[in-house]
Amino acid sequence: MRIALAILLATAVAIPVAAQMTRDMPTPGASVQKLPSGLAMEDVRVGKGAIVEKGSPIRVLYTGWLTKTGRPFDSRMDRARPLVVYVGAGKLIKGFEDGVIGMRVGGKRRLFIPAKLAYGKAGAPRIPPNSDLTFEIELVGVAKKIQ
Repeated sequence: MRIALAILLATAVAIPVAAQMTRDMPTPGASVQKLPSGLAMEDVRVGKGAIVEKGSPIRVLYTGWLTKTGRPFDSRMDRARPLVVYVGAGKLIKGFEDGVIGMRVGGKRRLFIPAKLAYGKAGAPRIPPNSDLTFEIELVGVAKKIQ
């Protein structure tokens, strides 16, 4: 009985949280800029700090969704543990790397990434093949670029 009640309560809490995450997937607004590569981006908030360049070590918070279903597949929103990575080092998908270049610290940007700039035909864990992705990124830090 206790186990059934615990499962029922966990389900009652998990469903609204998952539904809220799905609802929160950003959709393109009027100010979307589309690049020739197919990457589209929209600045939600322009930062005032240092600018990201290729080779810059950055700290970002983000959430990623499957564009077709609105299902979140990854999120790193804990300010104490942002993703730290060098732009251009090949550790990020191409659309993410291209999309952060030019951002300023404190900025928030939405990226609408076509499959060819993401995981393409191969897909990845929790990402089906040929999936377009949507990200919302907040740039929390950038250091000088490595020469």
